[in-house]
Amino acid sequence: MYLKEHSDGQGIVTRRIHFKPQLDLYLDNTAFYDYFRNPVATLTLGRSQDLCWIKKVENVDLIPMESGNIGSTMISNRFLKDYISPELVRYPEWFDNDVDGMIRKVGSMDFFQIISPDTQDRTHIEMEHLYHPSNLQNPEDVIYLDQWSQR
Repeated sequence: MYLKEHSDGQGIVTRRIHFKPQLDLYLDNTAFYDYFRNPVATLTLGRSQDLCWIKKVENVDLIPMESGNIGSTMISNRFLKDYISPELVRYPEWFDNDVDGMIRKVGSMDFFQIISPDTQDRTHIEMEHLYHPSNLQNPEDVIYLDQWSQR
């Protein structure tokens, strides 16, 4: 992932533009499989300008783990047992965009710790909702699967 400073300079907050972001998306609802294999419209990341390119869709087994090595991600601060990152940000957990043509409404806000993509090594973490995907070679590597339905 490449970061570029905003051309107008520093404002009241730091602004970053992400070029060529890469996202691994794990879903436990298999009904989404066909939606990603055969999308009916252009996929975007929140705004119509943020186009997505799907490289692979596959079924994987998720093995529950109590700890493991996690890569670049954002994790809600309320789920973490320890402080793992110097970057703590407040972001919306979700948006309501049910009405076409209307501005999306911000859902609940939470604090997230960010494990930076600049870090080459994975970070060892101990918490709930960790899983080892069967498509990762190292058995100690894990992902965090958010529990949206429990909020």
